[in-house]
Amino acid sequence: MTPIATTSGAATDTVRPSGQQAARCKTVVLLTFLAVAGVILLRHFMFGADYVGLDNDDTMRLVQVRDLLAGQAWFDTTQLRLGLEGGTVMHWSRLVDLPIANLVAFFSAFADRETAEAIALTVWPLVTMLVLLAAIARVAAILGDEHCVFAAMLLTGIFAATSHRFAPGAIDHHNVQLALLAVGLIGLARPACPRSAGLSGAGLALAIAIGAETVPIVAAMCGAYALIWLRHGSEMRQGAVTFALSLSLTLTAAFYATVAPADYGRVVCDGFSTGFYAIGVFGGGTLFALAVTLSGRSFTARLVGCGCAALAIAAAILLVAPQCVADPLAGLDPMLRTMWLDHVGEAQSIAAMWSTSPAMIAGHYLVPIIALAIALRAAWRDDARQFHLVSALLVAAALAIALVQVRGAVFAALFAIPVLALVAGRARARLRASPRSLRAAAAFCLSIVLAAPASWALAGNLIGSSLRGKSISGPATADSAKGCRSQAQMAALADAPTGVVSAVSNIGDDILRHTEHRVLSAPYHRNQAGMLTQLHIATEGPQTAQAFLNGAGVTLVVFCPGDPETRQIIRAAPDGLYASLARGDVPDYLAPVPGGNGAMTIYRVR
Repeated sequence: MTPIATTSGAATDTVRPSGQQAARCKTVVLLTFLAVAGVILLRHFMFGADYVGLDNDDTMRLVQVRDLLAGQAWFDTTQLRLGLEGGTVMHWSRLVDLPIANLVAFFSAFADRETAEAIALTVWPLVTMLVLLAAIARVAAILGDEHCVFAAMLLTGIFAATSHRFAPGAIDHHNVQLALLAVGLIGLARPACPRSAGLSGAGLALAIAIGAETVPIVAAMCGAYALIWLRHGSEMRQGAVTFALSLSLTLTAAFYATVAPADYGRVVCDGFSTGFYAIGVFGGGTLFALAVTLSGRSFTARLVGCGCAALAIAAAILLVAPQCVADPLAGLDPMLRTMWLDHVGEAQSIAAMWSTSPAMIAGHYLVPIIALAIALRAAWRDDARQFHLVSALLVAAALAIALVQVRGAVFAALFAIPVLALVAGRARARLRASPRSLRAAAAFCLSIVLAAPASWALAGNLIGSSLRGKSISGPATADSAKGCRSQAQMAALADAPTGVVSAVSNIGDDILRHTEHRVLSAPYHRNQAGMLTQLHIATEGPQTAQAFLNGAGVTLVVFCPGDPETRQIIRAAPDGLYASLARGDVPDYLAPVPGGNGAMTIYRVR
């Protein structure tokens, strides 16, 4: 084995990769990227029917990018065609819109709009995957040797290839967040190196600016950095100063670049606003002050300083954004929680998943749990103790989030990769030393298979299928409504005079994408009024539903009987409008629009 670096003991490694080692590392990254990209593209072109991802967020992101290209103001993220009159202010960052819009504009110089969008939406997820691979490879090079890098690329490649987040059309912000958190890991692997620390601080700041769901994870990573400074003191002075400055300056740049001046005093908990900006800069400034004034002092002095800083940051949170300490969706209407949020796959808790789709639990939780156990054991044995303790902290934090909402499991799986790559790297080294050893080969293969969440997901699905005698599936999602979401299905709707459409939230994004209509509902919590109006239309009796239709100015009703949300509404309200339409009892105020089909029926409101 050729060691590249080590993190055992000191705050940082002083061994830097040689030019030849760095070149080999880049070659492995490039080859992994080409291989995984080839698999993803081959799968897409063989089985993909659309250039936009299946997730509702992918479609809505494209709608938002189109509006930006059409001249919507940079600071105005209002989706005017979503919800009641006046639209809905979206909480997504322009920082993701901008590169996608630039790609679409660039390719539009050589192709029509649809082709340009298809190319751009294929390129962007692959760009984020390349950043992810490069960042994880850098972490692996710091922690171990070329075998560790190889194993890390293999595990990251499997992670990317088996995830929909890097497939063509996946343009919501989740792939960007994963790449930026991986960049954040670089500084935690080499915390005293100013270059790594600065890169880490900038990556974590951008992760906050792009999506509020990463705030707890980023807070844990910043806390880990502060603890490393606490332990090492003067050795960490330059790295801590650089990290704090990079975090604060990048947050400031992102804030003034994406938040409208009129909103400077506004605090929201579901997006980047004054709250997260002020707390983030205050936290970064606190670490900067500690590093400048106390790095050369005793451990006790640093500990007292950290304690005072923690209390000050807690007080700042309670002063600036106390509402963000609680559930950001606590104010969601009970009807929306029951009829919508409780059925969103990524928002399921482990308890809900156990009751609806227990076979999926293994794929989400087992790999992080294995990594957590390995990290704690390695730290106990003083094997790269510092990074393993940091990894254990991050995996545990992500798992804690995943217990409440399963979306946190993907971050836990990401943080598990470096830990598991060290184990798989040692297995590969033994295999290279004894290439004819079946035992060594089996150990290496097993270390990769058991470290891949997809392996456990497949095993859970097979076991569940054998026990139940059928395929196991998760909670109903928008994917099940695919029959009503295609452009062909939307053709008749697009030809109708522009108006206001009442339809289930699952297909709201696609109506925005394929038509010029305004739609009452799409699955976004900021559109509570529109979603509630749509649910009342669907669940109330035909006569009461007519009043809601007229009150909201609805001109068209789209009925998709195969949609899971539609079936759920019919079960919950057997006397409602949707149940009547399913029975064929069409009220006289609804007139069928020619061109509908079995998957989707369109009615004009008389």
